[in-house]
Amino acid sequence: MTRFLSFSCTALVLISLHCFADSVRNVNNVNASLVILPNDGSGDNAGGTLVGNGLNLTVGGGTPYFWFPATDGFAPGSSGGGSTTIFFDSVFGTIGKNTYDNSNLFIQAAVFNAGGFIFPSDGNGFTVSVPASIGLVVLQTCTDQGCTACCNTLNVTTRPGTLTLSFAFYNGLYYASRASFASSSATVPEPSTLALLAIGLGVLPWQKYRKIRSRAMKA
Repeated sequence: MTRFLSFSCTALVLISLHCFADSVRNVNNVNASLVILPNDGSGDNAGGTLVGNGLNLTVGGGTPYFWFPATDGFAPGSSGGGSTTIFFDSVFGTIGKNTYDNSNLFIQAAVFNAGGFIFPSDGNGFTVSVPASIGLVVLQTCTDQGCTACCNTLNVTTRPGTLTLSFAFYNGLYYASRASFASSSATVPEPSTLALLAIGLGVLPWQKYRKIRSRAMKA
């Protein structure tokens, strides 16, 4: 009996160590595509995809209001763009052969590094493109709710790319119209990039519905 218990304890330790060893994994060179709409103060104004190296995920979240506001304008000669934070709050799709949703896959906020620009003084709407990149995206998968210690963490590094922002001019101020980010990748043709951005646009209304429905259920 003593020998059996000793063997069982050893096996348990080895299983635990194996679980811990596999708990963190790095996934690199992932293509990111995002569509960012003006933030009306309710958030959930960003959506898109993370695709590559076994990942095929749709993500949603929001940027701070002041970074791309829906109702506050920017004066000519003022600064725009710059780095901010994307507060991801939903993710679903596939990792390898497994399918996940918000019940067993979680995503943390990520830094969004972007170049800045100066609003022109000619009084015309315009579009500007600046270099940009998404910082480390941390995902956590928990397929077994009874084993939180065995949840797997994925550190996702995405390819840098370009942030494109459009603004309209009205009553002496520039107002946010639409923005998009796409990783630079020679392996992804332009039509595919446009299709991914369309998916991003499609997830935004779903994000709004999910948020309103959650508030209604709590009321």
